[in-house]
Amino acid sequence: MDDVAFPVGMEAILGDLASPVLPPGAAWLKEWRRRYVVRVAVPGSARTVILKVCRLRSPFSWLAWRRYALRELENMRLARQRGMSVPRPLAFFTRRRLGVVVITGLAMEDLAGWQDLRTLACDPAVGALAAARLAIAPLRRMEATGAFHADARDENILLNPSDGEFSVIDWQHAAFHPPGAPWLLEHLAAYYIRKSDETAQAELTETWLPELAGARPAAETHAFVARVSALLREPPSTRARRALRPGRVST
Repeated sequence: MDDVAFPVGMEAILGDLASPVLPPGAAWLKEWRRRYVVRVAVPGSARTVILKVCRLRSPFSWLAWRRYALRELENMRLARQRGMSVPRPLAFFTRRRLGVVVITGLAMEDLAGWQDLRTLACDPAVGALAAARLAIAPLRRMEATGAFHADARDENILLNPSDGEFSVIDWQHAAFHPPGAPWLLEHLAAYYIRKSDETAQAELTETWLPELAGARPAAETHAFVARVSALLREPPSTRARRALRPGRVST
């Protein structure tokens, strides 16, 4: 893959990830279900990288191992090709036992110092509405490029505090549509609100949605808000969101 190079020193980092046994100084960033994310230093340099690792424990996941890190790598490359700001993937790797893939993972550039919007939303000095306003640019970029992120919640949108640039992470379940595809922004907006703090959802629906709609005629903005509200009332499945199926708007 033309934008993926296995960095020197990565083999020393990976070791036996099935345990997982991590090198001293590794920073454990996140863990959920069978997956975890860590920051590790590349031996012999001052460089750090992010490892996203998935441990496969069922016969189904062993057979479907390409659905995890490899699919995310492919989606990240497609998103970058469409002009989305995405961390640069560095390496895809697997570990096998008795010929079966039991570990699959992705190494990517470390955006150290960047802040996710969930952290900003929880900061009393910023708040959920101000953080959501920072999400407008990346969400509109997804609409413009047709790169639909199926998990575009606040914690997956990172902001560089030095220049205000953004980057979007966690692309495993993405889908790709023609630029400006109908219903794309509505699904992104509904999901973003639904995954925000419950105490902020009413304000985001009332205040933020019209701002996200942008410079549209009043009737189109009203229709946009109505369609997002329909998706909030009846949350679609991930498959339905990726297919951009519209919500049912009451008349």
